[in-house]
Amino acid sequence: MLSENPDYKYFWPQFRAIPDSSLISSSVLRNFARTYMNALKKIVESLNNEQMPYDVLKRISAKHARHNIQVHHMQKMIKPLLENVRRTLGRHDENAERAWEKLFQTVGAIVEHYKTSQV
Repeated sequence: MLSENPDYKYFWPQFRAIPDSSLISSSVLRNFARTYMNALKKIVESLNNEQMPYDVLKRISAKHARHNIQVHHMQKMIKPLLENVRRTLGRHDENAERAWEKLFQTVGAIVEHYKTSQV
């Protein structure tokens, strides 16, 4: 994701001082990736609870809004995520990919809604 969109590293202060050549092997990126995947896991695991997905998405939306992350930024993250899902599963699963795409669209819409409702 960052190799295809190097300007994304400026959204997160912890990445700014790290040279592009060192970023891929940095513990900062590993910690960020772990946080990112844990947030996705929380969203997916909370889908059976009516209130919890809203709370999790609201918290994530607030963080994204603070960094001025927009829907198109999130949409660019779908492809690298799906590539990792395919690699991890060892196969292509069209239903799983559609579900991930829908999740990102939903999170993006909630981020946009949250940003406009905070004005």
